[in-house]
Amino acid sequence: MKIGILSNSPGEIYTWVIPASYIIKDTFNLTHFDLYLTPCMFASNNEYYLIYYMNLFDNIFKPKETIFKILFNKKTDYNLFFHMGGDIWYSTKFKNNNNILISYAWGTKKLDKYYNLYLVPNQYYFNKLLKRNLDINKIIKIKDLAFYKIDKIDFSLLFKEKSIGFMLGSRLIEFLNLYDIYYDSIEILINEYDLIDYRFYFYVSPFILVDILNQDISLIYNRKDFILFSDDLKNKIIDYLKRSNKKIDLLYEYIEFIFDDESRYKKIYSNELVITIPGSKTNEVGYISTPMLVILPTQKPEYIPIWGIAGWFDFLGSIGKKIKGIFVKNYINSFVKTKKRFIALPNMIANEEIVKEYIDDIYPHNLAKKIMEILDDKKYLQATTYKLKKLYDSWNSQAISFNEFLKKYIN
Repeated sequence: MKIGILSNSPGEIYTWVIPASYIIKDTFNLTHFDLYLTPCMFASNNEYYLIYYMNLFDNIFKPKETIFKILFNKKTDYNLFFHMGGDIWYSTKFKNNNNILISYAWGTKKLDKYYNLYLVPNQYYFNKLLKRNLDINKIIKIKDLAFYKIDKIDFSLLFKEKSIGFMLGSRLIEFLNLYDIYYDSIEILINEYDLIDYRFYFYVSPFILVDILNQDISLIYNRKDFILFSDDLKNKIIDYLKRSNKKIDLLYEYIEFIFDDESRYKKIYSNELVITIPGSKTNEVGYISTPMLVILPTQKPEYIPIWGIAGWFDFLGSIGKKIKGIFVKNYINSFVKTKKRFIALPNMIANEEIVKEYIDDIYPHNLAKKIMEILDDKKYLQATTYKLKKLYDSWNSQAISFNEFLKKYIN
């Protein structure tokens, strides 16, 4: 069987494409298995190198190569083709009279005729497709691939500890800016709020490891004995931070870097609170049922990714970024701050604010203050854990796994 997948940015690659690829390879006898990457304003530009190290595909096509194959009709004919992120128009170019074209999460009425099935991983995407008047018989509720590895972990022997987790982002500009804000916030939490008995965890994205260390992340994704390897990565990260003139003193006593998935999920489960920016990680933290504070620092709106025409101004240099920043600021003021749009996936799924969102010009002092407000509200923390568990359990009770889908609808 020949199977292709098309995708774009960090969240989709790591939480959808990689788990799906393992399951597909275990299910089918493949003669050809390819991945197509597309241009995207959310991309880290390291998607190719991250997925290359995983050794999952026969061919991986970079965005320019994908565009070339589409424009000049140089595509392979696939029996089965999955759209897993990016503009769904691209995947329609791989449709023929004999194959099956499946979209994971997204769909539009205009392109509905090309797609045989839609796999929806949560209520948010399900509602989106219904509002677009898509054929409900094509829609299949699926357990989110993002939780493929989480479901393999036994959390029963773990317990909450006095700790806070910080997600450092998947793009280098996010990593560097968030590192400064987080590090200084931790200093304030220790020195002004007396959290001297707390542990603080910095969760490092695999895309960052590819970016600054040229690291083979297959070791992170698959490695069981991670102790020695983790120490080596920590030393390399600290060396990089030194060269970037970042503060590092707290890294030796209060702050611990976490790199591999299993350790990250276990620590998130034990955290009282996780701090993160919007993205797929809010979904993972929500699934683990840990309260979080999802922040959107607005002091540099030109660096905030956004869908639509405004997002493409990123590719027009500094002037384009400034123009994009105006659009982003207007969108935030008109929709996000007024709660017409949520930025945390659990809130988007529930269509209400379950986890806290903080949209503002965010600096260490106001972030530390906000963190303390949440930590002091024990009733909120307890209620949030309960609501998150109920939210995800409700969907899973209605959905089938990706593996079950392949056996039922494709085999």
